[in-house]
Amino acid sequence: MDTTLPLLSGETAMSSESQVTLSHPAVEAMVTLTNYRLAFACNGVSSSLPAFDVPLGAILSLDIKPLLITVVTKDSRKITLRFPQASATLDQFVRNLKLLAFPAQIQRLFAFQHRALDSAAAAAAGGGDRFVFSMARELERMNFGSEWTTSSVNSLFKLNPTYPELLVVPRSISDSALKKIAKFRGRARIPVVTWKRPTDTQVLMRSSQPCVGLVSTRCHEDEVLLREAKATNPGQQKMLIFDARSYAASFSNKASGGGFENTADVSYQDCDVVFLNIGNIHTVRESFDALVKACHTSADDEKWFASFLFSFGSQ
Repeated sequence: MDTTLPLLSGETAMSSESQVTLSHPAVEAMVTLTNYRLAFACNGVSSSLPAFDVPLGAILSLDIKPLLITVVTKDSRKITLRFPQASATLDQFVRNLKLLAFPAQIQRLFAFQHRALDSAAAAAAGGGDRFVFSMARELERMNFGSEWTTSSVNSLFKLNPTYPELLVVPRSISDSALKKIAKFRGRARIPVVTWKRPTDTQVLMRSSQPCVGLVSTRCHEDEVLLREAKATNPGQQKMLIFDARSYAASFSNKASGGGFENTADVSYQDCDVVFLNIGNIHTVRESFDALVKACHTSADDEKWFASFLFSFGSQ
């Protein structure tokens, strides 16, 4: 078996264990731990590359027992590693895995080491930070027209800590208007563009609920922003607003100062609100957990179909 492992800039092989039996998939493998990933080179795979990798940042939890480690990833994969025998190298492997998967400081994440070395190499080659996210490059890639612009009203995240510093909004909307809209939208999450189809004028925007309350408070600037956004797509008769909540939940939020866009009067007459009837975060989490359980349960199990139905909210 060829155990050669190509490494990224800043990546270091820390330790490896051979003859490790995996449960999913059920094979024997060489497992190499680097400061970036767990690399699995499976016996019988004729390739110089590992069969598959699990980036350490994708690990959700580790269940460590004698000669047995269960890795659960953030995308719900579950991989059990069974080691043939105890050894000092296995002890070191486990210690390194715990330290690297859950570092005490964010600066110890592999991304920081990779960025420093790769940026230096790129600069030496005249390539610049080609792998570093650039809002300017993103806007160019998505082919935004002159109707849109970027606002730095959220510079240093002063307006909203959960939004990027540069916001894509209709060109006619001023920063002062955005500040007023931020006071009208829950947690200052104003309507901004998150994606545009490069081949035409269609966009996706995101925001939080408008704070209309029981007295149906209005915000002229918010209404203008949505109207201007709709105008960038001449073929669109109505702007569709998808509210993840049910109508009942959205309406009840008015009592606590929230609510939804009123399309029945002139305030949002160019919009249609579609309620998606998705439960709260707890309901969604329970549904997801049930789906994961169904995926890890044999279809022959008598409870499998019940788990599958529950994952869709059926009782």
